[in-house]
Amino acid sequence: GCGDHIRRSLGGDRGVAGGSASCSSSGMIFCAECNNLLYPHEDRQQKTLLYRCKHCQHSEVASSNCVYTNHIAAKLTSLSVNTEITQDPTLPRMLNMPCPNCGHHEAVYMTAGAGARDDAMKLVLVCCNRDCGHWWRQV
Repeated sequence: GCGDHIRRSLGGDRGVAGGSASCSSSGMIFCAECNNLLYPHEDRQQKTLLYRCKHCQHSEVASSNCVYTNHIAAKLTSLSVNTEITQDPTLPRMLNMPCPNCGHHEAVYMTAGAGARDDAMKLVLVCCNRDCGHWWRQV
């Protein structure tokens, strides 16, 4: 019927909008009986997670025990770099890498980190000139 068409257009036969109900998504699940939103509910006796409709009490077993995942991603512009890392002998160094600020030709480098998804494989360079301390990313 019409409700089935709406459910499928929002994400499939299970009525998922915005993706699957898995841990990698924050999708919404809709009731197969009345098309209202299903809410997480704990069955303490069976020790399982259910999704239950507050309107008609329809329930279904959750496909995953994860209800919500919060992905935190930092922009590289918000990255703060401690310029004292240039004194760390364990970090790799680049010679012939002129600093855009002072022209010094030695820099310590590292990756931006996994939290900055798009920038995770880009290098962050820090000038080894103690008077400069400028940092930049390799383009």
